[in-house]
Amino acid sequence: MNRMLLIATLSLIYTVVSACSNSTKQQTALVETSDAVVNDLVDSTAISEKYTKVSLTEDEWRALKASQDRQEKVVASWKGRTVSELQAAAEMAGNPEEYALAGKLIYYGLQKRDYSFLSDAAYVERVKQVFGIDLNNKAQLKSSYIKQRNGYDVYLPPSAEHGPPSEDEFGFEEQNFYFFRKYKLLILQPDLYVDRDLSTDRNNVYLSNSLLEENYHWNNYLLNGNTESLEWLTLNGGTYYTYQELLCSLLEYFGYDTEETINKAQLEVMSHVSVGHVGLNFASRDIENRLQIRENLLKTLASNTDESSDVYYKMLEEYLLLMGTDEDDAYPATALRALFDVSERRKILAYCMNTLHPLYKEYFMKGNQPVSDVLLKVFAADSGLADEIKSNNYYKLPYLQEVIKTIPEVTAKQE
Repeated sequence: MNRMLLIATLSLIYTVVSACSNSTKQQTALVETSDAVVNDLVDSTAISEKYTKVSLTEDEWRALKASQDRQEKVVASWKGRTVSELQAAAEMAGNPEEYALAGKLIYYGLQKRDYSFLSDAAYVERVKQVFGIDLNNKAQLKSSYIKQRNGYDVYLPPSAEHGPPSEDEFGFEEQNFYFFRKYKLLILQPDLYVDRDLSTDRNNVYLSNSLLEENYHWNNYLLNGNTESLEWLTLNGGTYYTYQELLCSLLEYFGYDTEETINKAQLEVMSHVSVGHVGLNFASRDIENRLQIRENLLKTLASNTDESSDVYYKMLEEYLLLMGTDEDDAYPATALRALFDVSERRKILAYCMNTLHPLYKEYFMKGNQPVSDVLLKVFAADSGLADEIKSNNYYKLPYLQEVIKTIPEVTAKQE
């Protein structure tokens, strides 16, 4: 959700709630106290359906109470302030100590839900497979996109399509990724926003079952590979985002393209925006800045294209023209091309052409012309492209030799 829109929404909510002296506070908290729960749900069965009770140590309870006190001061400061003025307050919405405690509380809650925790070695390996991040690699964890905290690590995605990492670790961005190695968990937005009085039930808190459920399925799929949890994530949505959006961001930010369901969803998203804004899905860089071509996404594109379904095919044509020619000389096309050197761009073009060419021949061939106009334009724009592809043994791709052999013949006929 757009951060400014969320701040504006929260400001409006606070103003309306403040004007109604008898209104119940909005229940957006991760943690609910027993007194508040009992007021709303006298029946203990109803309580157990909505909340999971967790007992805390004295130190944990004091830390949570301190968080509540601070949060109440922040929310109180929102009254009567403009959206721009609320930015400073929004940035106070969390801190590392509170996030670390949130991770611990969710860990306690998932223990009660019989979640199957991985061993440390299995957790590290799975994180590496999905995110490309090696939690044992100290040099890698010093990436500008990763912040190491006491109790967890957080990945901050780019602040724009091609920009530096976001600085909004404790605001209202939902697409940061939190790794709690101590608990072998991945936590979704570990806020500890509390709008209930904790003092009535010392050392006990109630965790929202809905928030435990989303963290259960997020971990059960990403760490345990459970397909039922993947289905749950694709069919349900959070408060400010859908879980499918988060799943798609795994492909965009980390190159996780091994799940067909996610690939299809992301292709659909990509088909509705300009190719310059989604180009990093086909090729980007990993956490160590190495070129990363999403081969499985290209395969999904090919398997979902035919003569009656050309949307993805046309999208790939546009991407080839954007990366292989100077036809688009405006942002974001220029910024996208600038991310890669000449050899990298040629390799990206090779993989995309290898996907496009057989689709052209099978479904979209123009008369007797054996190569598409798009590929002709790409080769015409770069006189060294064919030689580099050949010098790399066609990147061991099956269709490039045929393309390169045919290009001169087609060009000669057109001349």
